[in-house]
Amino acid sequence: MAIRKELLDKLIKDSKSPEDLLGKHGLLKELSKGLVERMLQGEMTHHLGYEKHAVEGRNGGNSRNGSTVKRVQTGQGELALQVPRDREGKGIVGSVAVAQRGGQILVAGGTNQLHRPRA
Repeated sequence: MAIRKELLDKLIKDSKSPEDLLGKHGLLKELSKGLVERMLQGEMTHHLGYEKHAVEGRNGGNSRNGSTVKRVQTGQGELALQVPRDREGKGIVGSVAVAQRGGQILVAGGTNQLHRPRA
C-alpha cells in the first residue's frame, strides 16, 4: 500500500533531526506501536461484532474488558503494546498472536483480512 506524500510530509514536518524520526522515542517507533495496536483493536471489533462504545454491545454477553500490556523488542527498541481483551478471554488471544523474533514484531493469525499483515 502506498502512503501519500502529503501524509508523510505532515508526519515529519516538526522533525529537526534523524533522532526525531528514528530515535528511542522517534516517529518510527510511535507509528509501529500505533499501527499494531490499531490492528489489534480492529481484531477485537471483528471478534465481538460491534465497534467500541456501540449500543449493540450493551448487555450482549461478551464485551471488551480493558487491555493488557505486552512488551516486544523491535529494531527501534521495546514497544509496550496495549492488547485489548474481552470478558470471556477468547478474542485476541484466540485470533491474533503478537510475538517477537529477531527484532521484528510478528502478528500471526487474524480473522479480518483488512487487519492481517501481508508478506
